[in-house]
Amino acid sequence: MKRGKKRAICLILVACTMLTLLSSCLSASEINGLALLMGIGVDSAEDGQYKIIGQFANAVDFGEENSERSFTNMSQIGDGIQIPLRDLGNMLSRKLYTGHTQVITIGRKVAENGLNDVLDYFCRSSNARYSIPLFVAEKTADELFELEPKVESMPVTVLINLLSAQKYDTMCGQSTLADFMNETLSPTTAPTLPLVGIDAENNHAILRGSAVFKGERMIGTLTPHQSRSRLVIIGAYKGGTHEVKTPDGSTVDLRIILSKTRIIPKYENGEFSIEINAKFRCILSAVSIDEKYYKPEKRKQLEKYADASFARELQNAIDVSRGLNSDVFGFGEAIYKKYPKESKELLADWDSVYPNLNIIINVETILDSSGAISENISKPAKDIPVEKAE
Repeated sequence: MKRGKKRAICLILVACTMLTLLSSCLSASEINGLALLMGIGVDSAEDGQYKIIGQFANAVDFGEENSERSFTNMSQIGDGIQIPLRDLGNMLSRKLYTGHTQVITIGRKVAENGLNDVLDYFCRSSNARYSIPLFVAEKTADELFELEPKVESMPVTVLINLLSAQKYDTMCGQSTLADFMNETLSPTTAPTLPLVGIDAENNHAILRGSAVFKGERMIGTLTPHQSRSRLVIIGAYKGGTHEVKTPDGSTVDLRIILSKTRIIPKYENGEFSIEINAKFRCILSAVSIDEKYYKPEKRKQLEKYADASFARELQNAIDVSRGLNSDVFGFGEAIYKKYPKESKELLADWDSVYPNLNIIINVETILDSSGAISENISKPAKDIPVEKAE
């Protein structure tokens, strides 16, 4: 083949490739023609219907000043999830777009009645993002969406930032649509979702702990400290502050810089049990008395106090979960992974087994440092040297 023909064929192939790369999506729309649905709220209405609240980002044309509110809330009531969402779209002069939806917030009454309709719709939707976070409102999603943010531009952003702040002081875990669906499919593990309420004094959103589910129905709650203990046990705790009460009534705050936990299933003499080994590395954050915790003997003493304090908090979370008969820690899954044959009958009747399952808690606290100072900064006046005037 002549050199010119080879070159012509190569050019044709390159042109065909470029055509395929430059082709647009059939469903593409100009952003100026879209109504960006940033957050979806699902509340209960009368006669078994749903109230769907949409929080939209306000469109601002170039050269125009921003409006006082950067978001708009709109709502519709109807059967199921699809019909109210469709009616929301009919109210708009733009195409409803859910591809940028950042959160789904579910009213407490809807959660207690069951999330089957909600999960079915969002999992079937062609625009579904399985990484989208889910929340349960302490009362209604509507009141959360109506909050006036003090720093952020939209209430939806406030909810997202509540989760982001958990890496600094973890009190509640994030759960996405995919996470929740996977947990509802487990025969033993009870799903949880972040529970968000409103601080009436300051009128802002606050995490109230976790909503606990049995299947897709909410049956109870965990407090923030119980939610933190759950994260410690499942190995998802990122860090934060723990308050230790000493026998003399003083308070010591420990900053947890590392937390590691092992769940060890055991099977002895035909009985199953769970051993939890939790290890914390901490630094002294604040102390209310003048104790010399930089000294080895005092440090060991404080570590023992912390061991007992951590163990009580973990035990409290386990006791509450037993009361709800909801294994929020995945103990059943852990037993199955280690003893798949022996645990077959046990897991088939897990609701009867879990409340009486033998659970042993072992805690080890290591105090790495007393902080930047060795003693309490406030000393009695008589201990402070005073220079005499000449």
